Amino acid sequence: MDWNKDISDVDSYYSSPQGIQLLAANCTLITAIGEGINRINRFLPDFLQSEFPEISWRAIIGMRNHIAHGYFELDADLIFEAVKNDIPPLLNTIHKCIDRLK
Repeated sequence: MDWNKDISDVDSYYSSPQGIQLLAANCTLITAIGEGINRINRFLPDFLQSEFPEISWRAIIGMRNHIAHGYFELDADLIFEAVKNDIPPLLNTIHKCIDRLK
């Protein structure tokens, strides 16, 4: 996610209004990813887990639920780690998933 290229640590989110906007945008993106995974699981139960067991699908859905329902208990450290370390390889897996479903 190129828009996060200037975010070097969690404090970068809090150092400017733009950083706060990025944090909010990342939370929205993670929520959308989790919701998409929920929908896939409803229509194709066990597909993601059986085809891509290396991904912690439950953790992604759990993070979505925490962001969506956690109100003011947001952990920016978790968001930072997800954006920097988890979402890039997840994107590759999502592309593989789409190819298998075509």
